[in-house]
Amino acid sequence: MSRRNVNMIFCALAMLATGCASNQKMIISDPPEASVSINGQLVGITPLKYNFDFNARSKYEISITKDGYIAVDRLLYSETPMASQSELHYNLERDPAWDDTSESPFTNQWQQISISPDYNKQTMWPLLVQTVTEHYSGIQVMDAQSCYISSLPRVKSYTSSSGAQCYLRTYMIGSIFTSSPLIYQVKIVAERSDGGDNWVPWQRVYRQDKELVEEIQQRLGIK
Repeated sequence: MSRRNVNMIFCALAMLATGCASNQKMIISDPPEASVSINGQLVGITPLKYNFDFNARSKYEISITKDGYIAVDRLLYSETPMASQSELHYNLERDPAWDDTSESPFTNQWQQISISPDYNKQTMWPLLVQTVTEHYSGIQVMDAQSCYISSLPRVKSYTSSSGAQCYLRTYMIGSIFTSSPLIYQVKIVAERSDGGDNWVPWQRVYRQDKELVEEIQQRLGIK
């Protein structure tokens, strides 16, 4: 289904939900093809027309999101000059945290590495610890008996041109998946926070995280 048809369906549903709309506006973003949510509900992809019924409510919450860009959240009040405009324009700024990271199958989910038969739990462990400490500043938790290991987090902060700040952190967790055959499981936990202790999953990791996984596979995995 084309984006135009998707937007037509969203608009039709919006008109049914609000009745006779009193103020239709074109919502435009730069770059285009960003997702638009009104009052927490996805209504379409920019550019799109939306009917704001200021007879039904005096305030609308507008959110514009697009992968690779910082989300824009705005309030539209019926008594402000913007409420009388026929077009609403929103400029999206590149997200530096997105540009600094990339996707990986190990992000926030377990992946298994088959260990070479040249190693057992005892001989694998020192190499594993060495590999982790080469890619992170230290180890938070480790247990030689179970081969469980968790690195210290890698934390970076980012500030947009508007002054908005966010934080990213990643850390590695590993443990034995099966002992016979010897299979090790690894996960890179990636989280984002816009301030405080409210961390939410972030589906991208740093280059150093990916290099760690690659090195474990090269050093210990079946060739």
